[in-house]
Amino acid sequence: DYHSTSESKNAYGIKLRQLLRFMADNKLIPVNVALAVTTCYAPHRNIVDVLSNEMIEAIYDHRQKAATPLELRDSAIIMLGLRMGIRGADIINLKLDNFDWNNKTVSFIQTKTKTAITLPVPTEVANSLYKYIVQGRPKSADVGNGYIFIRHQAPYVPFTVTTVCKNTLNRVLARYGLHLKKGQGFHMTRKTFATNMMRARNKLDDISNALGHARQETAEVYLERNEAGMRMCPMPFGGV
Repeated sequence: DYHSTSESKNAYGIKLRQLLRFMADNKLIPVNVALAVTTCYAPHRNIVDVLSNEMIEAIYDHRQKAATPLELRDSAIIMLGLRMGIRGADIINLKLDNFDWNNKTVSFIQTKTKTAITLPVPTEVANSLYKYIVQGRPKSADVGNGYIFIRHQAPYVPFTVTTVCKNTLNRVLARYGLHLKKGQGFHMTRKTFATNMMRARNKLDDISNALGHARQETAEVYLERNEAGMRMCPMPFGGV
């Protein structure tokens, strides 16, 4: 195995064991061959990275000052991630008819899970979207495909890759001399949204539903970020 890290070796081993079990089920090899592929390390979970308070303040300051079409688009995209936890892949696919403006909700099919979800739209997010649609979105694209976020240079077509969301976040932070760490991207807004829900003492199932997760366990990674809550349930060190 040419992989250098234990994490990548383990991921490679999982796929290999799946193949060997499939072959064993089809009577191609003995059933115990899969046991020869070892696990490189014990299961573990890393504490998720979130946007710093300084970064969040910069995002809100940019939102207040946004005036040009690009600035208005940047603000609307980031607010959808930061205040609603929507993935970048879903943001670029949002259409005008996904929104129920009277009931302040948005409904769409998630790109990753292929499941439908309906979310409440906070007032500040709705305001950012409205300003972009009315003041920033190219008028020549008002009639057509109906996508909210489109290119601002001809041809005025929707985005096909989520790189635009990462570039948006990097562009806004850079104006304040801030930068994401290597390996971090727009998904940081979603992680920050979930962490803030946890810190506000929302239940795990509510956080999972807001994120559109199929299983509640997926949201458990944010427990470690609730330091105040963790300090309320320490374990004794007796017998150590």
